[in-house]
Amino acid sequence: MEFRAFSNPGNNKSKNFDLIQYQRDARALTTPQSVFQMWEDVCRKYEMGTIAQNEWEELKDTLWSVLAETSKLQRQIDSSFSTKTNAA
Repeated sequence: MEFRAFSNPGNNKSKNFDLIQYQRDARALTTPQSVFQMWEDVCRKYEMGTIAQNEWEELKDTLWSVLAETSKLQRQIDSSFSTKTNAA
């Protein structure tokens, strides 16, 4: 699943921002690149004042754990291919 930025019209903090949905979407990401893309979107929303600091912190924690898991999985897959290639 690739991340696509949500439209969030208005300037009222948290009024249109769905933290729970963002966290669900973050947990569904499958590549480090998509995690970084979502992080850039979250930072942009924070800088524009669309989301509050506590929401930014929660998303940072969520994305950090997702990044760690996707990176670990990617390393395991890469290692598996390397092992099979070296054995052949």
